[in-house]
Amino acid sequence: WDRTTVVLTSDHSRRAGERDTRVPFVVKLAGQSQGSVYRKPFSTIALHDLALAVLRDELHGADPGTLAAWLDRWRERSPVADFRQ
Repeated sequence: WDRTTVVLTSDHSRRAGERDTRVPFVVKLAGQSQGSVYRKPFSTIALHDLALAVLRDELHGADPGTLAAWLDRWRERSPVADFRQ
Protein backbone atom coordinates (compact mmCIF):
# COMPACT_ATOMS: atom_id res chain seq x y z
CA TRP A 1 0.00 0.00 0.00
CA ASP A 2 2.79 2.43 0.84
CA ARG A 3 4.36 1.99 -2.62
CA THR A 4 1.09 2.10 -4.55
CA THR A 5 -0.63 5.01 -6.30
CA VAL A 6 -4.41 4.72 -6.53
CA VAL A 7 -6.71 6.91 -8.63
CA LEU A 8 -10.48 6.63 -8.34
CA THR A 9 -12.70 8.60 -10.71
CA SER A 10 -15.77 8.35 -12.91
CA ASP A 11 -16.86 9.68 -16.28
CA HIS A 12 -20.07 11.14 -14.84
CA SER A 13 -21.86 11.69 -11.57
CA ARG A 14 -25.41 11.72 -10.31
CA ARG A 15 -26.68 13.38 -7.20
CA ALA A 16 -30.24 12.99 -5.94
CA GLY A 17 -31.20 11.47 -9.28
CA GLU A 18 -29.97 14.44 -11.33
CA ARG A 19 -26.88 14.81 -13.47
CA ASP A 20 -24.08 16.67 -11.71
CA THR A 21 -21.06 18.18 -13.47
CA ARG A 22 -18.79 17.19 -10.58
CA VAL A 23 -17.23 13.75 -10.58
CA PRO A 24 -15.32 11.89 -7.89
CA PHE A 25 -11.55 12.22 -8.29
CA VAL A 26 -9.59 10.63 -5.45
CA VAL A 27 -5.81 10.24 -5.62
CA LYS A 28 -3.57 8.42 -3.13
CA LEU A 29 0.07 8.74 -4.14
CA ALA A 30 2.75 6.20 -3.30
CA GLY A 31 4.35 7.22 -0.03
CA GLN A 32 1.49 9.54 0.87
CA SER A 33 0.18 9.19 4.40
CA GLN A 34 -1.97 12.32 4.74
CA GLY A 35 -4.87 13.48 2.63
CA SER A 36 -6.12 16.85 1.53
CA VAL A 37 -9.00 18.32 -0.43
CA TYR A 38 -8.44 20.25 -3.65
CA ARG A 39 -11.44 22.52 -4.07
CA LYS A 40 -10.55 24.37 -7.26
CA PRO A 41 -12.31 23.24 -10.43
CA PHE A 42 -10.31 21.18 -12.87
CA SER A 43 -10.94 18.57 -15.53
CA THR A 44 -10.41 14.84 -15.43
CA ILE A 45 -8.40 15.46 -18.59
CA ALA A 46 -5.64 16.05 -16.02
CA LEU A 47 -5.61 12.30 -15.36
CA HIS A 48 -3.49 11.65 -18.46
CA ASP A 49 -0.79 14.09 -17.38
CA LEU A 50 -1.06 12.96 -13.76
CA ALA A 51 -0.47 9.34 -14.78
CA LEU A 52 2.61 10.38 -16.75
CA ALA A 53 3.92 12.41 -13.78
CA VAL A 54 3.45 9.37 -11.51
CA LEU A 55 5.21 7.07 -13.99
CA ARG A 56 8.10 9.55 -14.23
CA ASP A 57 8.31 9.45 -10.41
CA GLU A 58 7.70 13.21 -10.24
CA LEU A 59 5.22 12.85 -7.36
CA HIS A 60 6.53 9.82 -5.43
CA GLY A 61 6.38 10.33 -1.69
CA ALA A 62 4.78 13.69 -2.23
CA ASP A 63 2.98 15.43 0.55
CA PRO A 64 -0.57 16.62 -0.19
CA GLY A 65 0.68 20.15 -0.90
CA THR A 66 2.87 18.86 -3.73
CA LEU A 67 -0.10 17.29 -5.49
CA ALA A 68 -2.11 20.51 -5.07
CA ALA A 69 0.79 22.51 -6.54
CA TRP A 70 1.00 20.08 -9.47
CA LEU A 71 -2.75 20.52 -10.11
CA ASP A 72 -2.36 24.31 -9.95
CA ARG A 73 0.40 24.18 -12.58
CA TRP A 74 -1.75 21.87 -14.71
CA ARG A 75 -4.66 24.32 -14.50
CA GLU A 76 -2.40 27.18 -15.67
CA ARG A 77 -1.47 25.35 -18.86
CA SER A 78 -4.74 23.45 -19.25
CA PRO A 79 -6.08 22.91 -22.76
CA VAL A 80 -9.51 23.56 -21.24
CA ALA A 81 -9.83 27.37 -21.11
CA ASP A 82 -12.43 27.32 -18.29
CA PHE A 83 -9.83 25.99 -15.86
CA ARG A 84 -7.13 28.64 -16.49
CA GLN A 85 -8.46 31.06 -13.87
